Amino acid sequence: MTKLYTTYKQKMKCIFIKQPYCDLILNGVKKYEIRSWKTEYRGSILICASKKPISPKYNNLNLGVTICIADLIDIIPFEINMEKMAKIKYIKNNWAWVFKNPRKVKNIYYSGRLGLFDTPTYLKVEVNR
Repeated sequence: MTKLYTTYKQKMKCIFIKQPYCDLILNGVKKYEIRSWKTEYRGSILICASKKPISPKYNNLNLGVTICIADLIDIIPFEINMEKMAKIKYIKNNWAWVFKNPRKVKNIYYSGRLGLFDTPTYLKVEVNR
């Protein structure tokens, strides 16, 4: 069976997230990514796995690679009733980034930086369709 890909060759916003949270976002299990800061940006974001997971027991997951593209549709105050969908304990004065429509991408090794940033134009991202 041939995999079909759509290729993105333009810059896009990118963020690094620790595993297993990337895979949970990709699979639609984690609906909120919790951050201490917010952004005015809304739209597609390339989600990449950090080189180190939250715990050594996740070292078998994809690390330091592109994972998916998801749509950031809103950022709202993190509330205690969101813990289950955020997969993290409540943290006061934090923000819940609301992701929808995750699309798996071909895993490419990629080193980035902290925060939300633009990918370079040379990064070619292929999305399963």
